[in-house]
Amino acid sequence: MYKSSVIIVNWNGENHLRECIDSVLLQTYKDGYEIIVVDNFSRDNSIEILNSYKDKIKIIYLKENTGFDKGNNIGMLEAVGEFIVLLNNDTKVEENWLEELIKVAESDEKIGIVGSVMLRWNTRIVDTAGDGCTWAGVGFKLFSGKKYDDIPENIEAFGACAGAALYKRSLIKEIGFLDESFFMNLEDVDLSYRARLAGYDVAIARRSIVYHKVSSSVKKVSYLGNYYASRNIELVWWKNTPRRYLIRSLPDRLLHLVSSFISSLRSREKFLSYSSGKMAAWKEIIGGKTNRKNVQKVYNGRDLVLSSEIYRLFRSSRT
Repeated sequence: MYKSSVIIVNWNGENHLRECIDSVLLQTYKDGYEIIVVDNFSRDNSIEILNSYKDKIKIIYLKENTGFDKGNNIGMLEAVGEFIVLLNNDTKVEENWLEELIKVAESDEKIGIVGSVMLRWNTRIVDTAGDGCTWAGVGFKLFSGKKYDDIPENIEAFGACAGAALYKRSLIKEIGFLDESFFMNLEDVDLSYRARLAGYDVAIARRSIVYHKVSSSVKKVSYLGNYYASRNIELVWWKNTPRRYLIRSLPDRLLHLVSSFISSLRSREKFLSYSSGKMAAWKEIIGGKTNRKNVQKVYNGRDLVLSSEIYRLFRSSRT
């Protein structure tokens, strides 16, 4: 029996898949772990690469591109570990990556999610060291652009980036896993938010280091990436914001809508994907398809520490 299961969802990742798998195979963690790769109907040479590892990893071949979320959920159903660890295919990890994640996860039973520190490819510059979240439902990267040596020893984050994160199976049993309706983008913010509502803590393992080719998959489908980002921000906010905080969140919501609309005017494609995403989100919200009622059932009334949209925009402009 494996104690942890590492799930990698792949879609046309021939340029980085081998480096990713090789780095996971070299982990110092000794208690046993399995590697599960879910291939989302790749049309490049990914299948040939995966088949060369068939004696070392479990491979699930899908007949269509199900997206990041459903792909990981399918992998989770095959996983046997107590810890479910997600990893992007455009990464490579240091040898103690998994060991450090599990060490933090086992340090406190209240911790349900543990994130890695993701560095920009072959640098010591931070891509993300955990996620923040604003009252508008906007997730954002913490310490992005900072030198790794300059980030604090103890990182306080609202959530963890699912590109390299551990989830306890006990957490998943209680609140569910990735919301497949998100397809991609902000599903990790949604999951971290639901964990917070249920009273779980989120931790960042500072010494669990991942090198990341930032957004290599999303760049191939920029329209879809923008569409789901625009849409899913609305779903994160409406699903998860407790009733007592809805009015408090309205100034952030207004600021987000104004600033994101102005940003969308930079190009025709961005405006179309932005407006289509917003319309799709509100159609789901008005139609009652966001599962808000069930999400709010787990809320135990504890205070939530979210950032302001003003702070996020200020920080983003400085970066």
